[in-house]
Amino acid sequence: MLLVLALIASSSALANCPDYAEGYNRRSFVSFIREDYKAAPKCLDRAVALTPDHIRAIVGRALALMSNPWLPERNRVTPLLSPKKTRPRPTFDL
Repeated sequence: MLLVLALIASSSALANCPDYAEGYNRRSFVSFIREDYKAAPKCLDRAVALTPDHIRAIVGRALALMSNPWLPERNRVTPLLSPKKTRPRPTFDL
């Protein structure tokens, strides 16, 4: 329910200020959390078009595309090591 309200609020803000890049970034974040992987990159594209150096929108777009189950290239990304799976420390003989 809260995600729907957040989506309505961000859409309302964009209706009043259609050139507000952060509004598109926020709406894409809500779409991403809702697992709407089609809507999230579209909003982020608009945010980057309005503000080309919007780092959060650029990173958010990459994350949305990597999470998209229909994107064939997403399997090419090497997952980061989780804190539980750390690399073994090298041992040195003295």
